Amino acid sequence: MNTRATIIHAYRVRRGWTQRQLAECLAVSPAAVGHWESGRNKVSDGSWGAACYLLDVDVNDALKTCETDAQRRHVLIAYTTAFPELARIEKETAYDCR
Repeated sequence: MNTRATIIHAYRVRRGWTQRQLAECLAVSPAAVGHWESGRNKVSDGSWGAACYLLDVDVNDALKTCETDAQRRHVLIAYTTAFPELARIEKETAYDCR
């Protein structure tokens, strides 16, 4: 299992969320979250940054999974801009995404 997969799974479980809850807060399918956690598919840098924000993963730990400066930029942008998007998603779902 890759590092991102391990982190997403561990922090999601720690938070007490189902894959469906995380998926709805990220505006992705529950299958996508399942595929990330199993290592079947890689999570995009943008979804990774937003997931780390939602799951309270330290931004420095999130950036450690990046191999290039471009990846670090994408993750950092997603991490720091996730909050306004969450407000919109919370209105559309039954979940408190934060």
